[in-house]
Amino acid sequence: MKLSWNRTSKDGRVFLEAGGSEGHKLKICALVPNQGHTHYLMPVRVFDSCASTNSARDALFARGIEAQTDGLQEKISAIDRLSLSDVEFGQRIVAARMVLSSPSREAERSVWDFARQAMRELPDHLDLPVASQIDYDQKRLHESLGSILESIDFAVRHDPSAIATTAAFRKMLERAGIPMKSLKVSITGVGDLGSRLVRQFLELGAGTVFVSDQDGDRLERIAALPNVEVVAGRELGSVECHAYILSADKSFGDDVAAMWAASSTAVVVGGPEAGMDRFVAAREMLERAGKEYVPSVLCGSMGLVSNLEESLGITPDLARMTLRYEKMLERLASLMKTTGQSLSRTCEAVLSGSAQAHTAQLA
Repeated sequence: MKLSWNRTSKDGRVFLEAGGSEGHKLKICALVPNQGHTHYLMPVRVFDSCASTNSARDALFARGIEAQTDGLQEKISAIDRLSLSDVEFGQRIVAARMVLSSPSREAERSVWDFARQAMRELPDHLDLPVASQIDYDQKRLHESLGSILESIDFAVRHDPSAIATTAAFRKMLERAGIPMKSLKVSITGVGDLGSRLVRQFLELGAGTVFVSDQDGDRLERIAALPNVEVVAGRELGSVECHAYILSADKSFGDDVAAMWAASSTAVVVGGPEAGMDRFVAAREMLERAGKEYVPSVLCGSMGLVSNLEESLGITPDLARMTLRYEKMLERLASLMKTTGQSLSRTCEAVLSGSAQAHTAQLA
């Protein structure tokens, strides 16, 4: 049986709502496409089902979907300014978001089945084909649903972000005069992404890689590698490192920024899950302390481009993309030298388009 849909339009957006027999709900916000747009990109997530009341859950469910959709479109357009692909994504892809709500955690498997049914029916309700992906933290929040979530996600994952993160940190460490053979780097979180970072730094000849993770099995596996030392999370501040990388979801806090700023040895900090891009005060504190912050958006840029290419039916060429990324890093470094600005500020200016006089240099 098909779902019962309700469609409304307002302020250049299309809103779709549907409900399931077990009390599941979904809401979709999709921007109205312009001429030339060919696909929607639609991240999917389930909201916390443990709100104390139905009204509280519904409020959480509806909050922010418009801003999140607008933000995704800005990100799609901004990534073009890094010139990592031949495709102008902002001209081809338009943003959408799907959020789901379930009456209980016990029903979380059926809510994803509900989501998949909704995706099958979307061609009847939206004007363009939809490429869906799960939000990055959904596997952590719904660990029992691996096969279902895998069926919604993209094929190319983790490798692009690991390559980009390693390359960006390597570039900033070179600028700081830190040789790889004497490098001490700390990596918090050694799951799919973090374990790749550990191996890539070891392949580059890093002196010591300190690792921490809440999962003991992960730590045991990664600790078997040479030049890897396990450190308890609470002791990270006492470990002298040249670089600190966060690759664990929600691992950033004000105490982390303060620890980095106070370190006498750290020169480069950040990472794919640092999540500090929007915390201006924290980044300014690091700048005052002379620490170079590698933005999460830069670490994740190759991953986003890979996803965008897949959504258009293009198989990502990681080798070619890596070459373009490394050239882009060279040009960012040149801009930093010219303007005297930090990597974080330079990257922000380029992505926002405010560095118009220099943006062409990244092409």
